[in-house]
Amino acid sequence: MKIRTSVTGDLKASLESQTSREIRKELEHTSTKALEELESATPKDTGLAASSWEVVFSGLKEFKLFNDTPYIGALNAGHSRQAPSFFIENESLKFGRANGVIVEYQN
Repeated sequence: MKIRTSVTGDLKASLESQTSREIRKELEHTSTKALEELESATPKDTGLAASSWEVVFSGLKEFKLFNDTPYIGALNAGHSRQAPSFFIENESLKFGRANGVIVEYQN
């Protein structure tokens, strides 16, 4: 016996739309959790570095976290006793495997 099925037209569009919404919902949930974890793990004196984390979505399946505080690199290098070196990498890896560079410093 041979059975063949195919999805076309409105049903296919509906399934793709529903799948996209579910992926986006999960991505937003994960990014919010990652943001909260990084804010919590960031050493605090004035709180500027911890409150400067931002999420940017790039495509349907990826988000990036940014922090433009001038001294975030020093904090990540261990210049504070409040957090270990590479705290950004450690927190980030809780939410998925690395796909290339985890932390990129820009001038």
